[in-house]
Amino acid sequence: MAMLSVLVAGLDAELRRLGYKESTLVWYRGCWRRLARFFAVRGVEEFSLDVAMAWVDQACGGFFDKERAGALKPTDVYLFRVAQMLGRVSSILGEVA
Repeated sequence: MAMLSVLVAGLDAELRRLGYKESTLVWYRGCWRRLARFFAVRGVEEFSLDVAMAWVDQACGGFFDKERAGALKPTDVYLFRVAQMLGRVSSILGEVA
């Protein structure tokens, strides 16, 4: 498993390389900081998609309940994507190792 900080740094570099707008990067960085705090409070240093999904669920006020009810907001989906992006990067790094 990869350290969360390493995944975030790599993903940040890749999004910059792809030409993401600075305002978008600022938003992602804020999400990553919140996610890092969530991990730190739980004493988790390595990335875990399960822990990331717990953050999404908490940050959205019940993501999975809202999903079942068909009541997700776009901002809820964006947070889900943040976790999924990190999960994908973690998976790719695991395949390379």
